Formats: sequence, structure tokens, C-alpha cells
Amino acid sequence: MGSKDRDHTERENAESEDESRGIVSRIGSFLKGELDEVQATSMLRKDHEKVRSIFRKWEDSEDDKVLRAQLVQQASRELTVHAEIEEKIFGHDQARP
Repeated sequence: MGSKDRDHTERENAESEDESRGIVSRIGSFLKGELDEVQATSMLRKDHEKVRSIFRKWEDSEDDKVLRAQLVQQASRELTVHAEIEEKIFGHDQARP
């Protein structure tokens, strides 16, 4: 991977971290009653699409192990935040039956 590609990936990772912090901030708004359940559900649906996009990038980067590792880290962050939001909004762990 060239330095231009790495710079682009680093910018994407920084943007992802900013977005994750933004999501956590929005869940705070939900808990304070500033965000209704419909808005929270819409936010979670957007999270689903973001993670799908990360997985598509992972599939398209089969020859770039560094990028794949970065995408796995990004997906892990997004899924962790997403699971915490679901648990706080809906009051249960979605992974459990």
C-alpha cells in the first residue's frame, strides 16, 4: 500500500472514530429524552449500512492485509458501539436469545 493509500485509510479511521463518538453522544440524547425511539431506530439502521460498507471494503481488499486489519478494527469499534446502543435503547442484549 502506498503512502497516499495509507493517508486515505488513516483519514477514514479518524472519521470513523469521530462518528463513533457522535453515536455515543446521540445515545446520550436518547437517554435524556431528546431523541425518540423512531430516531434511535433510524440511527441503528444507518449503523447497519455502515458496517455492511466496511465488510464490502474488506472483501474488495483481499490483497492488502494492512487495510484488511484496519477494516476489521473499524468494524469491531462500530459493532461494539452499536451493540451498546441497542442494549441501552431496547433494554436487552441483542446477542442473547
